Amino acid sequence: RQMCIRDRRHAEYYLMLAEQAEQESGETARLETAYNDLRAALQWAFERGEAEMALRLSGALCGFWCAYGYLSEGRYWLDAALARSRSVPGAVRAKALAGASRLAWYHGDRAAAYALLEESLAIHRTLENKPAIGNILHNLGWMALYQGDYERAKTFYEESLAIFRKLGIKWGIAVALDGLGDVAQHQGDSTLAESFYEESLAIWRQLGYRRGIAVSLNNLGQLALAQGDSAQAAARFEESLALYRELGDNCGRADALHHLGLVALNQGNDAQAAVLFEESLALYQERGDKQGMAHCLAGLAGVAAGEGQPERAARLFGAAEALRDAIGARMTPAERADYERNLAAARGQLDEATFAAAW
Repeated sequence: RQMCIRDRRHAEYYLMLAEQAEQESGETARLETAYNDLRAALQWAFERGEAEMALRLSGALCGFWCAYGYLSEGRYWLDAALARSRSVPGAVRAKALAGASRLAWYHGDRAAAYALLEESLAIHRTLENKPAIGNILHNLGWMALYQGDYERAKTFYEESLAIFRKLGIKWGIAVALDGLGDVAQHQGDSTLAESFYEESLAIWRQLGYRRGIAVSLNNLGQLALAQGDSAQAAARFEESLALYRELGDNCGRADALHHLGLVALNQGNDAQAAVLFEESLALYQERGDKQGMAHCLAGLAGVAAGEGQPERAARLFGAAEALRDAIGARMTPAERADYERNLAAARGQLDEATFAAAW
């Protein structure tokens, strides 16, 4: 169902709804029921030449599009809005550019993601918008991290943290700490990573921000899993998954399910692991998240190796590696250790030629 937008005031109502949901801790689940009407408001804004309204509305919906997997549609609306809004005030345009970058990244278009975010950062530096600069630096750190450039990521996160500490913005401090925890985890320093994650989690709990709590719990679960504490890891992931379900966040839900699959695989529960990986994979496929898909394919390869299906395992490992190569993704040391162990189990069951052909 898509209702007809009657006039500007009607369209402004949906703009207010989207911006309010975005500001209220990013909890976008309630936008799902109004999404056809929000689409109609976007269409109305484009047809009437309301460039700033179209840009504000599409920018406000970015978090919803990412969480619900509307990546292609979101990119369509945002790209169209940006193309028609060269004269829109800088702050509005900069925010939309950052949103477009996020959608491009999850869609696997890494070059576009970097370019859009750099353009957004340049505008915010001109405007001396410190909170926005801190946020964009965090996002650049995240991009550098997943491309394996850990020192550059650390530099971005540290600059972001310094800005947010100076401003006293707690949510910004928490996200920067999570980022620094990720860098430490990728560099194999689990003690430092845990201290960053715990400090971040304490801030999120103080703020009552459920998505932040879920992210930090997920991170702490990964650390516990890497240290061989499956029970602690499972508890963290289950709590994280429950929060993501409450929020209607399919992206976070996919991550938590994938990690629970790893717990099950490490505990020798191959059947349960397969169910969790397949559910996670379906969610990643819906949003076109190639990195997430690669994680799940590698997990399913581990299941196949454990069940005595080495050729299937080799094919799945090959598919996972191809996806990672396509987007330049890197694994954490813990992910790499699991991957290598399961890969060795599959390789040990086949002669080299058969393995290579399946791969």
